[in-house]
Amino acid sequence: MVYCIDTSALIDAWVRWYPKDVLPTLWDDRIEELLKAGEFVAPDEVLEELKQKEGDTLTDWALRHKKMFRVTDMDLQSVATEIVNHFPNLVDPDSSVTEADPFVVALARTINATVITGEKATGQLESHPHIPDVCRHYKSSVLIC
Repeated sequence: MVYCIDTSALIDAWVRWYPKDVLPTLWDDRIEELLKAGEFVAPDEVLEELKQKEGDTLTDWALRHKKMFRVTDMDLQSVATEIVNHFPNLVDPDSSVTEADPFVVALARTINATVITGEKATGQLESHPHIPDVCRHYKSSVLIC
């Protein structure tokens, strides 16, 4: 099984639920195994969101594991654009930076991965969808942590 992780899930895991200093074997053993097998991925946009918190130990970890971040090629961009066109409220139209959410869903759809996110479903596909709502619409697997 391949997991496509969202920024919120990485932050929640690193800071709140499974800090590396408390559960080093999770990060140093299990996640490393998934990374080596290519089963723990994220789009480049997740790394860009993490970089906004420069100096953060999670960002440092992510930069050491750049191989997990998939480059946004034309196919992925096309799927992400389709998602945003269908669910324009998934992103903030006033944001000056590219948001990762549609790329997380697009990558998961493209490679048939399970999305891991810290977001909760809103049940409001039209007005305020979150990643779990969009995943359910596309019948994509999603784990909420």
